[in-house]
Amino acid sequence: MSVLFTVSAPLAGRAVALSDVNDDVFATGMVGWGAAIDPGEAEHFMVTSPCGGVVSTVFPHAFALDLDTGDQILVHLGMETIALKGEGFTPVVVPGQRVERGQDMIGWDTRPAREREIDLLSPVVVVQVPSERIEVSAALGSSVSIGQTLFTVRL
Repeated sequence: MSVLFTVSAPLAGRAVALSDVNDDVFATGMVGWGAAIDPGEAEHFMVTSPCGGVVSTVFPHAFALDLDTGDQILVHLGMETIALKGEGFTPVVVPGQRVERGQDMIGWDTRPAREREIDLLSPVVVVQVPSERIEVSAALGSSVSIGQTLFTVRL
């Protein structure tokens, strides 16, 4: 299978298998497949776009991009972070905006989530794409830098 596109890490941290996410919707691939990132001890940073596309949805704690290939990428910052009602998140993009790989998307101050003991593990998935089309490039369990290729999507 040839490469359709690559997805970069939108934040730095430790690469984690999606199946290890403590949320069945992500861990079982109900949303789609990809990988997750644990930001570790980082307290405040900018989450960037994992590839170029058009912002289809933006919430304080998540965003989705529509790609020119017809695929959609979802980045969800932490688990159950919707309970924070936006506290700690500063979106800097709006729906309909075209973005490039590496462009700033959401500022994240993780302290409110940490104070409430919310899991910071952040899934990055291609929506409704079967797992056999995803090839995780980052070594799971190892550190990834922002912008480093996290996974590849194949035709």
